[in-house]
Amino acid sequence: MHLPYRTRRDIATAETAGELMDRYPATVPAGTSVAEAARLMDRHQTRFLLVTGEDGKLLGVVTARDLLRVFLRPDAAIKAEISQDVLSRYLGTNLARVKVHVTDGVVRLTASSSATIGLWLTLAPAIGAIARTGTSGKKN
Repeated sequence: MHLPYRTRRDIATAETAGELMDRYPATVPAGTSVAEAARLMDRHQTRFLLVTGEDGKLLGVVTARDLLRVFLRPDAAIKAEISQDVLSRYLGTNLARVKVHVTDGVVRLTASSSATIGLWLTLAPAIGAIARTGTSGKKN
């Protein structure tokens, strides 16, 4: 059980780490999924969780930053995956006819053929969002 935050007065008058510590920190078993750990972190309004083994002993700490790193990848890695795995292997697209641009995790695809663009529009529901652009680059 996670107790409510201490008052500012309690924190301001503390003289030892023991007076500042959270007596009931949120814990998760080591096998907890990243998604569930993030939900627990949000539910307990904390930026870290103590990770415990099957015997209940402390194994380590996972932070909010640790959880976010799972989803953050360099633009070059995203570009490689889209180019090689999705376009080439899965869709069989000729990479000479497609340009993949990735900036801050956002993927932008440009193609030299309307057939390829049609294929991407078919995939839009699986991708979650797609913006159609004409030759001018402006959204239609």
